[in-house]
Amino acid sequence: MVPACLFLSALLLQTPAIPPQASMEKERGDNLVASNNLESAMRAYDEAIRLAPNYVEAFNQRGVTQVRLGRMEEAVASFEKALEIDPNYAMAVYNRGFALKKLGRHEDVVRAFNHYVALMPEDASGYFQLAEGNYACDALPEALAAYERFLAMEKNPSQTKKIEHAQKRVADLRTKVASAPQAQPQAPAALAPQAAPMPPKDVSPSSVLFVTPERESLSRAKMAEGVTLRAEGKLRESIFALQAAVQANPNDPTALHELAESYAAKEYFVQAAVRWEKVLAMNPAPAIRAQVQERLDEAYRQMEARGIQRQSGATAPNE
Repeated sequence: MVPACLFLSALLLQTPAIPPQASMEKERGDNLVASNNLESAMRAYDEAIRLAPNYVEAFNQRGVTQVRLGRMEEAVASFEKALEIDPNYAMAVYNRGFALKKLGRHEDVVRAFNHYVALMPEDASGYFQLAEGNYACDALPEALAAYERFLAMEKNPSQTKKIEHAQKRVADLRTKVASAPQAQPQAPAALAPQAAPMPPKDVSPSSVLFVTPERESLSRAKMAEGVTLRAEGKLRESIFALQAAVQANPNDPTALHELAESYAAKEYFVQAAVRWEKVLAMNPAPAIRAQVQERLDEAYRQMEARGIQRQSGATAPNE
């Protein structure tokens, strides 16, 4: 996760702007999916892709729809096309891994989620899926390490079933690993694409960089997308969009604030607190400072209630 003040993913700069008609078709597809009209949604995504062959989000959403239709091989192909365009598009990396899991391609699952946790080290679900893949490959020490990482990170009560599953696996694996007379099989090596630079970190307040009008526009669009996705309850997707907003314009405290709000909505209070601390360090207007301080204090209270210590001096990982 290349110094943030110097580097913005080349893909953000090189990918052509999406024509308005293509965006409308993709939005139409999203609405059709929401109403469970999946075949019509497929046609809308296909039209969006015809109009904009480098439309990463349309390829990803087509793949998601194909998963819902049970067309796993086709879904993998859609996600892989998205990753040809943007090798670090985390949603497609995760979704491809999920589809591969449905196909029983467990070694490829491990490779996919090794890539995902490198891109999104704060998302506990990535470690759970990595653990599941390693377990299916009989790579027991690697599975144990990933399950333990998941349990250390996941505090959301809505994930109780996964937590209990991981706890049982950990208890079983600790016994098996401790008593194993020979080395366990090694998990497949992570095979992140060679052309995939790691996403940049948030920019520190002292590292203000020049932002072109195009990047400001991209940041605003991604921020609006992220806020909308959060309102729809699509929190992981919201975080991805808002991370892209921060990448495009690291100088904008509003993008960081909205990213913190999505982390808090997902109950990732440590990650939220780190971003709100950074917003305060950017010396926002007094009214904004008061609002952010209030949200930061609430994040601290939630951390304390969960027995999570403040991470003094913590810095935000790569967005």
